[in-house]
Amino acid sequence: MRGSVSPGMVSGRVHAPASKSFMQRVVACAVLSDTETIIQNPSLSDDGHVSLKLAADLGADVDRKGKNVTIRPGCHDPGNILNAGESGLSLRMFAPVAARLPFSVIIEASGTLCHRPVGMMGNSFRQLGVSFESKNNLPPVHINGPLHGGKVDVEGTVTSQFLSGLLIALPGCPENSEIRVSGLASRPYVDMTLSVLESFGICWQVEEEELLIFRSPGHQRLHCSEFTVPGDWSAATALFVAGAIGGPVTVTGLSQDSLQGDRTILNVLEQAGASVSISGDSVTVSRDHLDGFQFDVTEYPDMVPALVALAVHCNGETIITGTSRLKFKESDRARVLKREFGRLGANVKVTDDAVTVVGGMLSGGYVSAAGDHRIAMALAVSGLNANGPVEIDEAECVDKSYPGFFEDLVRIGAKIKLESKGKGAWK
Repeated sequence: MRGSVSPGMVSGRVHAPASKSFMQRVVACAVLSDTETIIQNPSLSDDGHVSLKLAADLGADVDRKGKNVTIRPGCHDPGNILNAGESGLSLRMFAPVAARLPFSVIIEASGTLCHRPVGMMGNSFRQLGVSFESKNNLPPVHINGPLHGGKVDVEGTVTSQFLSGLLIALPGCPENSEIRVSGLASRPYVDMTLSVLESFGICWQVEEEELLIFRSPGHQRLHCSEFTVPGDWSAATALFVAGAIGGPVTVTGLSQDSLQGDRTILNVLEQAGASVSISGDSVTVSRDHLDGFQFDVTEYPDMVPALVALAVHCNGETIITGTSRLKFKESDRARVLKREFGRLGANVKVTDDAVTVVGGMLSGGYVSAAGDHRIAMALAVSGLNANGPVEIDEAECVDKSYPGFFEDLVRIGAKIKLESKGKGAWK
């Protein structure tokens, strides 16, 4: 699908979509629970659907009624071939969950996930009694359980997603567990996992020494009868940038005490000069004089596309550091942002661990989202303040996290045309 965004002011209110990151964590916990879990306000994004399919393939009964999803674990025999689709979190987090099974399991992938690394799981799995195989450090992965508790070393430099899976899977093992983590990035995502586990009655003891150490007794049971998925601060970042360059835009349904790291986008917006106001669960971002800023995204890699979209409309230079891990996302994000924003006339420079943007007026033009949902959203909101329409190929990839993104942009007054490939019809 191609999406065309024309320049123009926007104004209005939208409700934040449900957090796909929380959704996937809740589903993984529900699979290992000893009773049914009712998930309220579920994320029905592509990644959310992937997690529900994995739950069903792992033996749960998944029932959607109205606005809720009910997961009843252990209703039928689990399969030994699973598919994580294009969801890196689902693959790396559900791998330890699947490893609880006492037989061989294959976890397949599709699309861009086929090119994202998984080898960091191997050594840790072997320490816990699970055999692990992957070809060239890429999916599919072959694991043979059952997973045992014990002491395990985890490398967290590339991703925290596998650690989240271990935190979910290990408490139910007979043995006590100790996880020693080195080089952890994206700590806020681990805190999200711990908060979901607490809702399921599981608490890890956390110690911060030379290494980050997690300790938990074994034989624990997960239980949570109801869980309401909160609004997604990560998805809201693009809407906030829309407000900063073409607003005002109000986003509702966002908890101000959320553990989601991308809530820090508000600090960056204020640093850049945007007007930000908060009232209850609503955040309003308005246009103002925007200047370049500096920000370290080591803990917040998903914010980078939105930050680049903001930076290209700021006066002067913006320096975004801590970007080395972006090559392991749905695309090589830093390189794709440089290429696609460059097609619109933006001055974007990329080094191993930084992205530098010199602000200036964007031209319209044809760009590709490269299958990356966050890049698609960043390009779309940038079109609100360009000299001409921005036409985005592969715009449908926003469904990975935010299926209603373009509809919400239209709701606040954006001029958008969507063309379905092969049909030649605008809708």
